[in-house]
Amino acid sequence: MPRPIFHTPTEEIVLKEYPNTLNTPELVAEITRWVHGTGHKPAHTRPAMATCRDDTQQDMIRVLEAFHYLPAFNAHTLAGLPRGGKTPLTAFYHHIPDEGLGVIIYGPHVGIDSEGKWGMVERHHRKNPGHSCGALWGVYELWSQGDEGPYTDDPEMTAISEELLAYKEEIMQEQQETSHPVRKMAEFVYEKGLEMLKTRIQTLQAQDTEQHPILLVAGLNIDQRFDDNNKFDLREITLFSQGKQVEQHHYGKIQ
Repeated sequence: MPRPIFHTPTEEIVLKEYPNTLNTPELVAEITRWVHGTGHKPAHTRPAMATCRDDTQQDMIRVLEAFHYLPAFNAHTLAGLPRGGKTPLTAFYHHIPDEGLGVIIYGPHVGIDSEGKWGMVERHHRKNPGHSCGALWGVYELWSQGDEGPYTDDPEMTAISEELLAYKEEIMQEQQETSHPVRKMAEFVYEKGLEMLKTRIQTLQAQDTEQHPILLVAGLNIDQRFDDNNKFDLREITLFSQGKQVEQHHYGKIQ
C-alpha cells in the first residue's frame, strides 16, 4: 500500500512548531548511530516502546524491525505516562541480552489533522478525524465537566488526572484557536514521565545484579494523517550505565 501524501499546510504547521522533528526512519537511524557508538549492534539490542497504546504508535515497531533490532518490549501505557511502577521496567531489563544494550523509546503523543486542528488525527478507513491522544481527551472532557476523579474502574485515567491536576489551570487556559489543552497536557506528561523514567533506570541499575547499559530516547510523538506519517520531536538521548548518567545530548529547542 503506498504511503499517503503529506498534507502540505499541516506539514508547515508542524515544522514551525517543532522545527527539529524527524520521521520514523530518521529517528531510528539516529538511535542506531548511538547504539553503534556504545559498541553494540541492533541485533543485540532490546528496544522498549514506552509510548501510548494508540495504534498510531505502532509504525515505529515496524521500522525497528527493518533496522534488525530485537523484538520490542511492550511498555505502552495510556497517554505514555509511565505509572506502572518498577515491575515493567525490571521485566524489560531482564529481557536485554547478555552483554547487550537496552533502548527505551519514550514519548507521549498528540495529533494534528489535515485542517491543522491539534488533538485530532485521520485514521485508516474512518470517515472523520478522531481524538489523539484519546486518553488525554478523556481527562480533559471530565475536567470540563468538573470531575477531577478518581474514576471508578479506570485506574489509568485516574493516574493521568492525578499527575496533571497541579497544572490544570494552565492546561485549561491553552488557546484552542492555535493549539488545544490536550497538546499542553502531552507536554506535561512528557516532563513528568521523563523524570520518573530517569529515576527508575538509575535505581534499577544501582540495585540489580545484572548490569546492562540503557539508552533513553525521549521526545514527543506528532501524529499526522494515518499511522505512517508520524513525526517525532526528538528532545534528548541519555545513556545510563551502573546507575549513573554517562552521556547525554539535547536536540534542538525544547518547546
